[in-house]
This record gives sequence, C-alpha cells and structure tokens, in this order.
Amino acid sequence: MVRVRPGASDWSLTPGQLVELVRVGDVVLAVGIAASSWLWWQPAGGDGRLLFLLLVQVWVALWRMERMGLYREAEPTRLSGQGGAVAQAQAVALVLVMALLASLRPEARMEPLVAAALAFATTLALLLMRLVLERGVVPWLAARGRYGLRLVVFGAGAVGREFVRHLGRAPGPYRLLGLFDDRRDRVPDYVGGYPVLGDLEALVAFLARHPVDRVVVALPPQARERIVAVVERLAPLAVEVRLVLDPELAWLGRQRVEELAGLPAFALAERPLAGWRGLLKAVEDRLLAALALLALAPLLAAIALAVKLHSPGPVFYRQRRRGFAGEVIEVLKFRTLHAEACTAEGEEPAQVRSGDPRVTPLGRLLRRFSLDELPQLWNVLRGEMSIVGPRPHALAHDDAFARLVQAYCLRNRVKPGITGWAQVHGLRGEIRSLEDLRRRLAYDLDYVRNWSLALDVKIILLTLMRGLYDRTA
Repeated sequence: MVRVRPGASDWSLTPGQLVELVRVGDVVLAVGIAASSWLWWQPAGGDGRLLFLLLVQVWVALWRMERMGLYREAEPTRLSGQGGAVAQAQAVALVLVMALLASLRPEARMEPLVAAALAFATTLALLLMRLVLERGVVPWLAARGRYGLRLVVFGAGAVGREFVRHLGRAPGPYRLLGLFDDRRDRVPDYVGGYPVLGDLEALVAFLARHPVDRVVVALPPQARERIVAVVERLAPLAVEVRLVLDPELAWLGRQRVEELAGLPAFALAERPLAGWRGLLKAVEDRLLAALALLALAPLLAAIALAVKLHSPGPVFYRQRRRGFAGEVIEVLKFRTLHAEACTAEGEEPAQVRSGDPRVTPLGRLLRRFSLDELPQLWNVLRGEMSIVGPRPHALAHDDAFARLVQAYCLRNRVKPGITGWAQVHGLRGEIRSLEDLRRRLAYDLDYVRNWSLALDVKIILLTLMRGLYDRTA
C-alpha cells in the first residue's frame, strides 16, 4: 500500500481504468492484426469473405476473454498471468473459424494458415502489451504517485483498525488518504499512522476538495443507523462506497446478492459442489481411486507386510476424523506409531512432531513419503473422502481449531482429501501456530470456493511432482 498525503496528485490511473485501457488495447491490436493479415493475403487472391471470417475470429476471441473474466478489475501484477487465458480464447476462436472455412470454402488451402497466424500473432501481441503495462507503465506511474485506488475510510473503531491493518499488508495499489468517524471522542487521532480527519460532514467537504475513488465504510453490522446515514449522505456524490465486514464475519468471503421475493438477499452460504459439479467430482474420485488401488496393489501389499514384520501391532490404524458436513468417519492409514502409542479410540493423543519417539523407524520413512496415507484410497472408493480436498485432522484438534478460528468449520462443506491445495503449497505436518492454521485454512477455503476439475488435476500433478516428500516427518 502506498502512503500519500491528501491532494498529492490531481490525476491518477485507477485499477478499473487500467482494465478498460487493457480492453481498448486488446480491441485495437486484435482488429489491427486481423486487417494486416488480410492485406498481406489479399494480393495472393484473398477477398472480403476472408476479412469477414478474420473479424469473426477476433470477435469470438474477445467475447471469450470477456466471459473468462479478463476484464474484471484486477491488480496489475496479474496481467502477465493472463497469457494462458488469452491463448485459450484465441484457440476457441481459431477452431470456430477453421470449421467455418471447412464448410464454406472447402477448396481453401492457405486461408487456414492465415487464421492460425492471426491467432498466434494476436496472442503474442496481447501478452506483450500486458507485460509492458505491468512491468513498465504501472511501476513508472506508481513511482510518481499517479497509479492507485485512492481510499478514505469511514469508521476508526475496531472494524476500521482491522481494515487498515489488512490494507497495510495487501499487495494492491491502494492509497489511503485518511479516516473519518462520527464519534470523534471515542476514537484516536491516528490509526495505523493515518490521521482521523473529522466526522461525516468533514468527509463530505473532503470529497469536494480532493479526488477520491472509493469510500470504505468500516462499521460493525449492529451500527445499522450509522451505516444508513453514511450511505444516504454520500449517495448524491460521485464516489464509490463499499461496506467492509466486521473481522468476526470475514469468513463469509465474497458472496453474491440476488433477488428473493422482490427484495435483495445476501447469499451467506451456498453448496459448493451442487448439481453436475458434485456428480463430476464423485466420478473423478471413484475412478481415480479404483485405478490407483489396482496399480498400487503390489506396493500396498509390500508395505503391509513390512509394517507387520517391523513392529508388533496391527497393520492399519483407524483414525476418527470429520468428513462431509462434520460427519465422523474412520480414516485408514498404515500404522506408523508404536502400538502402545495408539489410543483405543483411534486418535493420536497429540500431534506427531518431527523426531517424535512414538514413530517407528519404518513409520518415519512412510510418513516422509506420505506412503502411510495410501490406504485412504479405500475411503475415497467408499465415498467418505476425496482424492483432493482439505486434509482431515483428529477430532480433538478439529474442536480446538474451530474455537480458535470461526471459519474453520467451513472446510467440512466438501469431503476431506488425501491431498489438498494447502499441502501442495508446502503446508504439511504439524500446525505450530495460529498463523500457520490461518494460512492453511485460507488455502482450504479458496479450494472450496473455486473448485474445478482443472484445479483438482493441477493439485494431483503438483502432489506427484513435489508434494509427496515431507521433510518434517
């Protein structure tokens, strides 16, 4: 976050304006390359029909990019990461034009090459433009105080202080100008180093004198009358107004507003894997689990024999964990602890730590390469777990974590997994601190909100490439 003084700059490029600049640049570049391709081909016998098809190709690609969300307000550091989406949109448009050429002009020989060259050149040009904006234009403007989202905050209480704290850690181009509060006798003069500049009327006067892009209302939900008063007072002004959630309600995340019986309704919670998405996930899990069990049967048999011969006790260890919707399930693992360290209820009395004496030498090897988790493929086949999902914890740990972080129970909105989004980001083994728990939970909830088959495939591949080895085991 950039720290600026009010009035330091009269003109500034905002993230929303940057996105519109990218949109206009995409149109100009794509249409220009299409026209150039047609002009290059025209002397060899091209005609207006080819130009029409090339423009159709451009329109379909831009429409697809719009549908993929490339023109939503985003941070500039994400622009260069759009290369894959741009290439996908161009590929979809190219396939359509190829089909049209095959049906309308089956005698065409070189025109498909022109369409392919257009798709390739457009992809490179759009990605190059994004790189120039991200690495050159935006840093140059930001260094001169000409880029960022100019904010003021109304509310200097607990919600406002928490918002300023989060804003200070956010990587985005935010430029906080100051805070306001209608209860000046109850709030400090500075919050996080930023001044509290006055009450509601002072805010209105400030907006008349200084360019501000957004007013953030940071009041607790029980202060309904104060929130309504602020919104009504700011409604006639040409400024965006946003209400941030109380920190205790932040687990709600980004939710949509829909109409219900003619009134706006805030979607507090939705089923993350409803309808065909849930069916696709179930098919994926059962199919992969069955194939893995068949392929790994010799390895599973060898590990079972090694566990039996290495130390007295059962081969498998049944651990009670919470599954979908909090239902208690028994998770299968190869036993890695000495038999006397395993409780009768199938729960570890404490988290296993690095160098834990309860772990057998063979168990340490199995844990290091996550081989003790392989029997959970049977839980997946039975429908109790998924290949990919939030990792389940012991019941006692679950209860303790839920008391520490209110949103922890949201992990149970999908089935637990053998591997997960947090694990492939290096968050494995013992949870040592509250910050560690929150980091893992953030990845778990991100997975719950944004599940897709492609994300599951990505996590599985990352697990096979780098996620099996655990140095903390």
